Amino acid sequence: MTNPACTPHNITKFEDKVVKFHPSDAYNGNDNFSGVGEKMNSYVTKRELEKELEILDLKIDNKFKDLKLELKTQHAANVRWLIGTAITLAGVIITAIKLL
Repeated sequence: MTNPACTPHNITKFEDKVVKFHPSDAYNGNDNFSGVGEKMNSYVTKRELEKELEILDLKIDNKFKDLKLELKTQHAANVRWLIGTAITLAGVIITAIKLL
């Protein structure tokens, strides 16, 4: 059985996603691109990319902190459940022994 999402007519080629770079798109060092007009306005600058990466890094750090907090909370709940289950099981075993 094949996955219908993976049929050849549903798969886009990698080459279709690639942005072609032409030598006339050369960077002139002043955050302005020479000889390309409006075409280069769609590209991100190094500063903008670094800023976005810093924001992304902070978001990832916050997600890890949230995950650690959730794991600690879940661990405490699991310990309480284990202790409660052990006490209940001990009570059932003691009751069964008394009835015999």
